[in-house]
Amino acid sequence: MSRRLVMSICVLMVLLFNGAGCGSSSSGEMVLAGIDLGEMLDGLLKRTMRTLSTVKDESSAQAAVMELTAINSDIDDLIYHAPKLSPAGQAELSAKVAETLPTVQETTQYINSIRGLTNILGPVMEDMVHKLTTLMAVGGPPPLKNEDVG
Repeated sequence: MSRRLVMSICVLMVLLFNGAGCGSSSSGEMVLAGIDLGEMLDGLLKRTMRTLSTVKDESSAQAAVMELTAINSDIDDLIYHAPKLSPAGQAELSAKVAETLPTVQETTQYINSIRGLTNILGPVMEDMVHKLTTLMAVGGPPPLKNEDVG
């Protein structure tokens, strides 16, 4: 795998980090039993970024699969707890996922285009996209933006 491809993965992950709204605070509607599910989502996206940034070759990609699988399991926990939020909290969490999902999808498509990575990381990243899509659906469709109305 060329150094250029590895750098491209890193660039995509920076986009993921920036597109996730990481560090933004929630209105408090996403807090359940003292745990902010929005912050939890941000943490999972940061872990995903850190994990993918370690991929330098097929061997490191294999090692990354374990951590990405653990992240997917943590997303399952969010899916389980999200319906317990108020409708406003569900909508806020759904909107937060909607901001991030396109970049995760783009990253997954990119990974699937790299020979040597598609069979290793592709399935776990596709699973992440599916889980994030499920999580986004908990709060219903994301709210319309002004440019969507009309």
